[in-house]
Parts: sequence; C-alpha cells; structure tokens
Amino acid sequence: MTVNDARLFSMESRLTEEEEMRVKEYEYVRDMIKKLLYTLEQLNMTNIEAKKNSLVFNRDGAQSDSTGTLPNLLNPS
Repeated sequence: MTVNDARLFSMESRLTEEEEMRVKEYEYVRDMIKKLLYTLEQLNMTNIEAKKNSLVFNRDGAQSDSTGTLPNLLNPS
C-alpha cells in the first residue's frame, strides 16, 4: 500500500508543478502581448502625430503634405 501511496504522491506533485509552470508561462505570454500592444499603440500615435505635423495648407486653403514632391500639373484631379 505504501508503494501505491508514494506513486500517487509523486504523480500529484508532478501535476502540481506542471500546473504552476503553465500558469507562469501563460502570465509571461500575456505580459509580452500587453507590452507588444502598448508598443504598437505608441508607434501608431507617433505616426499619427507625424502625419498631422507634416500636413500644410496651400494658398487656396487645400491641404497637402510637406514631403517636398511637386504636384502633377499635367493631370489635375
């Protein structure tokens, strides 16, 4: 009977360790995803701000970007 009890105890302790490892892995992956999403949001906000700052208004009030490219005068649209 003691051998069976020892086996049962061994299996229960292994299961407990595995559960704890899985919980730790899950928490680690969750934290990494949160950090990734935060970084992507920050990049997106930076890009939006950069676009806002790069837009200028022409003499007639139309909006254009200040990338330094000349307008295509042959194809007015």
